[in-house]
Amino acid sequence: MKKISGILLVIVMLTSCVSKKLFLQSQKETASLRMDSTRLANNITSLQNNVGSLENNIVNLQKNIAEVIRSRETKSFEQRN
Repeated sequence: MKKISGILLVIVMLTSCVSKKLFLQSQKETASLRMDSTRLANNITSLQNNVGSLENNIVNLQKNIAEVIRSRETKSFEQRN
């Protein structure tokens, strides 16, 4: 019985250990994924800033359009009278 337990223990130990090569590869992949995650997070922040800037541009353009329309209406009214 002790012999079988010893053999089972050795088998479990051999199969449960991760090789150094696999471990290092896993660490490298993890580091790469973390770098990708950081890069993508920075891209998101940059894109959100761009959206905010574009929204401000839209508001300013809408104000300019409203001013042009008012100006034309005023000129048109003055020409009729």
